[in-house]
Amino acid sequence: MGITNIMALICGSASGAIAMTLEMFSNAWIAAGLDPEWIHRVVVTASGGFDTVPWNSFVVLILSMGKLNHKQAYMPVFWVSLVAPILIALLGVFFV
Repeated sequence: MGITNIMALICGSASGAIAMTLEMFSNAWIAAGLDPEWIHRVVVTASGGFDTVPWNSFVVLILSMGKLNHKQAYMPVFWVSLVAPILIALLGVFFV
């Protein structure tokens, strides 16, 4: 479901990526025999990846609320909200 991550990168929003991905691809995936519940789980998990790019409004808001700049605090945000969801999505695709 890498397309979900690409959509999140483009629009900078996890919810926008979920909506666009499911709108465009869900019928084809269901027609291919995939379980709708599984599709939903993987798409939602995958959407949490590239939406946390440094220019995402939520990242900027959280850092500004903590009175931190990107240099001070973006690395933990990167690991927790970018790398972890991508790895979880890959696990869901290959091992579920």
